[in-house]
Amino acid sequence: MGISAQILPAIKRQQDYYRANWDHQENLGIKGAGTFYHDISGLNPGTDYYYRYYAENSAGSDWANSTESFTTLVGDYCDCGGTTYNMEWISRVQFNTIDKSSTGNGYADYTSISTEVTRGNTYPLTVTIGQTGSWTE
Repeated sequence: MGISAQILPAIKRQQDYYRANWDHQENLGIKGAGTFYHDISGLNPGTDYYYRYYAENSAGSDWANSTESFTTLVGDYCDCGGTTYNMEWISRVQFNTIDKSSTGNGYADYTSISTEVTRGNTYPLTVTIGQTGSWTE
């Protein structure tokens, strides 16, 4: 018994209510009355997803009255704008399990690096700059 969220990418028909026809089923376990959230992973950035809840208990089972949707975000990376990278640069970034360093010899591309964080928790972010000398801008 419990609640399931059925996740459906936009390429399938959102009117397709049968559990076997959905691409993914996420068992949310037994939930009490009220608001709750459940993290899911493995979704593609910039993709429309549809979901519909299906509940089961001792009184029976039923689908939610409507299918809802959301679109996953696409991370935007800013272009490297430095022209004097051998004089000033980001020398180290630390965030949760990420700890990456670079030297003043060009742009280091770490956009493929990620870390797991938990909603509601706080994590320190440390960005260290490197430079050769000092000057006034």
